Amino acid sequence: MDAKQEAQEALTKKNKLIKEYHGKILGEVGAIHNTVLRDYLNATPDVREKTRILKQWNSMVMDYTNGLAVLKQGIDGADKIIKG
Repeated sequence: MDAKQEAQEALTKKNKLIKEYHGKILGEVGAIHNTVLRDYLNATPDVREKTRILKQWNSMVMDYTNGLAVLKQGIDGADKIIKG
């Protein structure tokens, strides 16, 4: 097996693992974060504070989503390089 075949097999394995675990991780972390956020908002009587927290939360979600998009671009770029 040559180096290019080995790289392609490693890339395939990596992509499979990312797909398999990414959804699981997002689901678990998302559920925990949503529970914490809900509990905090329910315990906060001040509407301005709730608004501030939700804006900050939305900003963090957008940062995370953008980070995932950049990661996907990097993975796709590596796929193209290895596949030639």
